[in-house]
Amino acid sequence: MPLEPEYAVGIMLLVVCPGGATSNMFTHLAKGDLALSITMTAVASLIAVFTIPLVLNFSLTYFMGAGTEFQLPIIIVPVVIGKLTMAFAPNIATSLQVHVVKFGIAFLTFLMIFLIYVQQGVVIKSFTSIATVALLLNLSTMALGYFSSRFLNLNKAEMTSITFEVGLQNSGLSIFIALTLLATYKMSFTPDVYTVILFFIAGVLVKIFSRKF
Repeated sequence: MPLEPEYAVGIMLLVVCPGGATSNMFTHLAKGDLALSITMTAVASLIAVFTIPLVLNFSLTYFMGAGTEFQLPIIIVPVVIGKLTMAFAPNIATSLQVHVVKFGIAFLTFLMIFLIYVQQGVVIKSFTSIATVALLLNLSTMALGYFSSRFLNLNKAEMTSITFEVGLQNSGLSIFIALTLLATYKMSFTPDVYTVILFFIAGVLVKIFSRKF
């Protein structure tokens, strides 16, 4: 689909980012296999340290004619801290779990509103084209996770986890990379629009999975 180069790179940035805390949060809300979700996030985060620079630099060259080198933060660190807390202080982890979920939702919502305010001129001009691609990305990856797990005859909790883990990209990490490492507001708009769609689609799936499974 025809997109401006910055928006196209933003889509590629979304694709290559792992699910992160977002997929873990929605898996928890949908009563999926949270341990599986966290394990998949940890593995994907380790791999992403190597794949994000490769794919992003290729995308910058392909769409914009210029590559860039940057150091990716080690996003595996918070996952390790969480797993250690769960292992050695389960009572503390359990008591903090609800507050962490609420904070994650509030933080992403604030970040989304702030970026829309900063880029309101761009929002009005390009929302439709970007939203279409972002919606297709979200629906296609959700379907990939759901039907692949059904094909493998996994149980319902695992199916829920894989659907969210494969279907939700870490828009927060994408925005962070676009704004800090690439210093491009326009590039951050794609994951910003994706976040709006993500919350809506994932929220609907949480209701469906909670009732069905």
